[in-house]
Amino acid sequence: MLMAACIAISAGLSLAACGGDDSSTMAAPAPDNGTAKAKPEPKSKAKPEPEGPTAAQIREAEEAVKAELPSIPIWKGTTFHGVPTADGNVCVERTYSKHTAEVLGGGRNAGFVVVSIPSMTGGEPRDGTCDKPKPDPDERLSPAELEDLANEMTLAIEGGSSSEIIATANRIKNKLDKPLPVMTKQANLIHSATVAAIEGSETGDDSQLEAALRFLAES
Repeated sequence: MLMAACIAISAGLSLAACGGDDSSTMAAPAPDNGTAKAKPEPKSKAKPEPEGPTAAQIREAEEAVKAELPSIPIWKGTTFHGVPTADGNVCVERTYSKHTAEVLGGGRNAGFVVVSIPSMTGGEPRDGTCDKPKPDPDERLSPAELEDLANEMTLAIEGGSSSEIIATANRIKNKLDKPLPVMTKQANLIHSATVAAIEGSETGDDSQLEAALRFLAES
């Protein structure tokens, strides 16, 4: 049986659908006039970038590298300049004085040392500059070979004449000069001892010979 159509009784009434109960009739959504507030999207938390070393830490790193050097003429007047590294440490470049550079017959660059922050622990000295490091030499004297050189230098200082001390020191120094200033701490101490021994023997300054023996003992 066909469903009869429902017609509005008066002109003021709207047309309504028939055939179901009133609850099935859905109200039309309210028009969006632009006043509805959109929900803000959650902001992703950006990871904080690691902070670099402070100016105070850079100065402290420079002083740490300076303190590692023996107190002998070759290092007198050396300057130190620290720059931050990408991993938050400090690279400290060492620059010889003009006098030392002339004595050594080379440039003023004395290599660099990377200092860990915040422990202020210095690594092994390397050749070159912080932005242009040179590769480490392929061949180095082993710790055992360095110990033999230290013992030889000690015997010369304790029992040799001035000329014998100078000859021994120059021979050992020449062996160590090849990778200079790329040296381990042990080699650096022995090299410093040879320089002090030569100067002490040439000038008759016993304090330099005593300093040389201290460096050798520490190596």
